[in-house]
Amino acid sequence: MMDIRFMPVTRGNWEEALLLRVTEEQAKFVPTVAISLAKVSIKPDGDQVEYLPFAIYDGERMVGFIMHAFEADTRDSFWINGFLIDARFQGRGYGKAAFAAMLRDIQKRSPHCEEIRLTVHPANGTARRLYEGFGFRDTGKLFGDEMLYRHPLKKEQPFCLERVSELFTTEIQHLVTEATAEGHLFMQRLIEEYESGQNRFDKAGEALFVARLDERIVGVCGLNLDPYERDPDVGRVRHLFVEQSVRKMGIARTLVSEVVREAANHYRILLLRTRNPAADQLYRSLGFSTPTVYHHATHQMRFTR
Repeated sequence: MMDIRFMPVTRGNWEEALLLRVTEEQAKFVPTVAISLAKVSIKPDGDQVEYLPFAIYDGERMVGFIMHAFEADTRDSFWINGFLIDARFQGRGYGKAAFAAMLRDIQKRSPHCEEIRLTVHPANGTARRLYEGFGFRDTGKLFGDEMLYRHPLKKEQPFCLERVSELFTTEIQHLVTEATAEGHLFMQRLIEEYESGQNRFDKAGEALFVARLDERIVGVCGLNLDPYERDPDVGRVRHLFVEQSVRKMGIARTLVSEVVREAANHYRILLLRTRNPAADQLYRSLGFSTPTVYHHATHQMRFTR
């Protein structure tokens, strides 16, 4: 099991960091650690920009490097620079795990951060797929010869998210009716199991979230201990449904993102099952992978704890 940690590059580990190398093909796109560290003192983007270089560790073993930057007078926007995993440790999931951990670290350090930016070479397909999987999108602008990607963390939205401890099932009856008309029976099952006490999303590590628009529930998504695996380290996304009339507002993404954040505090693996192509695309964009070795699941996400 990975134990991803970030340690500042200091006089105690800088020489080891300089030995980190990527493959010959990747070297066309990724600056060396030496170049990244030079930015800390040279400040090529201006005196107001602060750089924070980190070595990436798995336990006590250095496996990579990443740096983020921000303007000294604000932490509303961060940049990620120089991200690499040493060639010796590639292909083991370190890139995805470390990048996810860095995003969480930035948001934890600076809860008011509104967006994260980075640049990526157009020909670096592997990196682009990784970043897009975490919600980064091409702005259509170039930074030198590289594409500028951004990931907004906060934005004005007409709906609000709520974690509910008591669900009045009459409030979601219209969602049950709509889901049933579309051929989905899981919303009816949600109500039946909730009212019977079979599943009230109230066990340790469980949660139920709803999205409200003008005080009306327009979306729902839950988190359960996986009922099939019966493993305390495995959770499951349950009963995601959004009212058809508001499906272009990002409600499903927001609901699932909140479930993922909650799941990361309790589980090592998060599973789900869907046969819906649109849902598949959503889950993949949020970092879920497929195929999975688990029965009763089409997608999975692993957390480092």
